[in-house]
Formats: sequence, C-alpha cells, structure tokens
Amino acid sequence: MFHRAVRAGSITNEDKKYGVPEQKKFPLPDADHVRSAIRFFNYVEPKYEKELAKAILKRMKEYGLTFNDFTVGEENRFSKYIPQSGELVHHGILGQKWGIRRYQNSDGTLTEADRRRMQRKDEKWTDKNAEKIEAKAYKKSQREMKRVQRQLNRKYAISLNSSKAGRKYMNEYNQKLAEIMNTKVEGLTSPSGRAVKFVAKRGDYGVYFALADQGYDMSRVKNGVWESGKIAYKNDHVGRK
Repeated sequence: MFHRAVRAGSITNEDKKYGVPEQKKFPLPDADHVRSAIRFFNYVEPKYEKELAKAILKRMKEYGLTFNDFTVGEENRFSKYIPQSGELVHHGILGQKWGIRRYQNSDGTLTEADRRRMQRKDEKWTDKNAEKIEAKAYKKSQREMKRVQRQLNRKYAISLNSSKAGRKYMNEYNQKLAEIMNTKVEGLTSPSGRAVKFVAKRGDYGVYFALADQGYDMSRVKNGVWESGKIAYKNDHVGRK
C-alpha cells in the first residue's frame, strides 16, 4: 500500500538514526529495520543510494549482523555495495550472496510465506499501537488545527448552511488534519519497515491510520478514502482492516 522530506539545515544526532538523514527516511534503530532498509533499497532516490548503503553497512557492524542466511537478488541495487573484503565478513556458503532473509526469492522479492509472516507482525503491532499513536498525534496537532478551523470558518462562513459547502469544509479539514498529523509521526515504522501514515476520511470527519510501503506516493490519497476503501477521485481501492 501506501515517505517525506526534511527541511534544509544541519543534521542532528536524532537524524543520524536514518539511512537518509536529509529526508528522514529509512530509519535504522535496530537490526529488523536494517533488514527492511535492504528489502526496500530500490525505493531510495539514486542520488541517496550510496549514502544509504554506507549507513546500512555501518549499522550491520554495530548490530553484529551476520549474513549466512541472507540473500540479495541481483535486481536489488544494494547488491553492488556489498564489500568483497574488509571488516564485514560473509560467513555463508561459498558463492552465496549477502542480503535480507533466507525466506526471500533469488530476485530479492519476498516469498508468499515471508509476506504473510510480516503481514501478521504488522497486524499484531497495529492492533496494539494504532489507537495510542493516533491519539498522541492528534493531541500534538490541536494547536495548528485551531488555526486551520479559524481559516475555514472565515472561508465558508457565508454558506455553511449549504450541504455542498459543508462537504467541502469537511474534506479540507480532514486533508489538513492528515497532513499535520503525518508530521508528528515522521520516521515511525511498523515491524516490517512500513511507514505510519494518516489518510483523510471521505464522507466523515477524521483520519484513517495506515501503513505505507517505502516510496508509496501519498498524493494518490490526498483527497481522502471512503469507508469502503475506495480512493476519492480514483477507481482503485486501498486495503482496510
């Protein structure tokens, strides 16, 4: 299913937790996130791929990762950054390539079994954390949303009794709410490495909690998603629990 940019300025220690600190993308706080960064390496912009590869290799060493049960397909751009010698040692079978998991196909894609396993982990994590994450992000957004409400009240004050104007008010409110709440969860990911995002509801006030694949174009859902999962002004749907 369903990544974001950082303002210009100096890189902080907090930013250094990311594989691409300039954009706050590809968080690398632990071994699982390193594996996810490799899995989704092809989503990084070419101008940042060398920087991301260097960060991944550095974190591998820090977390004591070994590669005897890993494979990286030739189509995965990370494969060209695998060192042939040096401090990182491949303890696997002669001729075996470094990479993500023994559950991967040879081309670097996930097997059906691994996809289901990661999906179950994400669902369990979402059931436990989604409400708390949404409530916290909503609370942090209230000051900015009060300004948004004042602007919308002035914009639609004359015709708020119109059902058409009411729908426009609601949709603009939801879109802005999702945009602001997303700034409060930048860098937050699920166990599989998917990014936490909020999507505007369509036809009702509020937002939906979503997990987005690295590189997903969030502008596809900027106009909101109906309760059925249908994307507003689009013929396709998004998966909803």
